[in-house]
This record gives sequence, C-alpha cells and structure tokens, in this order.
Amino acid sequence: IVPGVGLGQALRADTTFPLAAVPYSIFTFCFGYSLGPSLRELHTGDRLVLLWGCWPLIAACAFPVVFGLASSLPNIFRKRGWLLVMICIPVLVLAVLALRNIKPWNARYIALVVPWFLVMLAAGLVRLPRWPGLMLTGLLVGLMLWSVGNHFFNDRYAKADLRAAAISVEELNQAGDPILVPVVTGVFDYYYSGQGTLLNSFNLLALSDDVAADEFCSDVLAGHDSCLYVQAREWFFDPYGVLAPALNRLGQLQLEGIYPGVRVYSWTRTAAR
Repeated sequence: IVPGVGLGQALRADTTFPLAAVPYSIFTFCFGYSLGPSLRELHTGDRLVLLWGCWPLIAACAFPVVFGLASSLPNIFRKRGWLLVMICIPVLVLAVLALRNIKPWNARYIALVVPWFLVMLAAGLVRLPRWPGLMLTGLLVGLMLWSVGNHFFNDRYAKADLRAAAISVEELNQAGDPILVPVVTGVFDYYYSGQGTLLNSFNLLALSDDVAADEFCSDVLAGHDSCLYVQAREWFFDPYGVLAPALNRLGQLQLEGIYPGVRVYSWTRTAAR
C-alpha cells in the first residue's frame, strides 16, 4: 500500500473494484448470491441489461434496506457509534487493498461485518411506525426466504460442482491423460484421485486474445497428444472465450459432460500440429 508502487495489471480486470461493488455487497449481506442475476450471469453477460431486466426485484429489495438504514442511522450516530466503527474499518481496509491492486474486492472478504450490519438494519425496522415497519420487515424476510430456496433448489445459482466433475474425469481418464483445469486447479485436485497429472495453469494472467490463447496452448500442451479440459469460472482466465477455439485449432475438442457451472471436454491433437 506504499504510494508510488507500481500497480501492475488489474488482478481481475474491471471486476477488481467496480463502482457497483459496495451496493452489491450490501445486497449480498441481506440476500446472499442467490437472488436476482447469478454470479455467472454477472460475470459473463451485459451487467446493465441484466440489472435493468430485474429492476422490480431490485426495487423490492431496496425498500426495506433503505428505509431500515435511514431509520437506524440517526440513533446509531447518537448512541451506538461503535457499530459504524466495526463496519467501516474492515470495509476501508478492503477498499485500500482493492484500490492498490493487492486483493480484488469480494463481499465475502468483509463477511465479519454482516452481524453488525443486520443488527443496525433490524434496529431501524423496529423504530418505524407499526404497520410500515411490519410490511417492510415481512417483505425483507420473504425475499430472504426466496433467496434461501434458490440457494438449495435452483440450479441457476448452483456453485461449480467440481466434485461431480472430478468423479466424471476419474471414469473417463483410464489412459492417464493430463488434465487442464485453469482457475480452480486446487479445488479440483482436492476431489480428484484418478490417473493423470494436472497441467500447470494456475495463477496465470488472463488470456487477452487469440494469440495469447495459442501461445498458452502451445506451451502447456507441449509433448502431449491428448488431455481432458475442465472448464469452470472461465471468466477469470478466459474472459473473451478464446481458449476453446485455440484448442480446436490445435486439435479436436469434444464435450464429455455438463455439471452445474462446469463442463468437461476431451481434447486430441490433430496430426502435424
């Protein structure tokens, strides 16, 4: 965090510390990641179009939170200032780390402030007039329960099922081919106990274009005529979707299985390439 130190390339491009990071963090404190656009949609789609498409839901979420906080803050300033301190210090620390390109902004990195935030929100809701307070609280709880239901039962919000992918690769990889697993290498390795080694693709700079993708494939697949490719959270390493076309230029890529947030491919080098 020393001023003047080179920042280097943004850790996660325009998502390292976007303008919407703080309001989205407040949204996740109340409703988690399973209401409105999913994380995959936010990373891979047009965010403005996504948000505009669900503005009624966003407005419904904003009403109880905005009115609850507005009712709570005057009393917090007078009597419970320590609550703001407990919330603001971690937020400021993470903001500095993100601005200095040391750590990208992620709402879960400040999850320790969630209890204090919810206490502050609840204190505001109970100070509202009886019927408005009851209606806003009912709306807030209803939306929270909707999000919980999505978390457990809606595949749209499912996290990358790398355990299922690892089991699939164990069954497919009887020949002991190497395995390419960008981004989630360590998570896949935790679940995988089959044959074949993991190719070195962890913690590399994101692929910027076709040339970078071709160079990566040429380097990582040197000496290998086949491999299995596990695609998950591809927006971090392959934000422009150039890796699969590069693999196809070097050989033949075939889809073997689809799981929540994960695709498993087999790749075979074409002769003379």
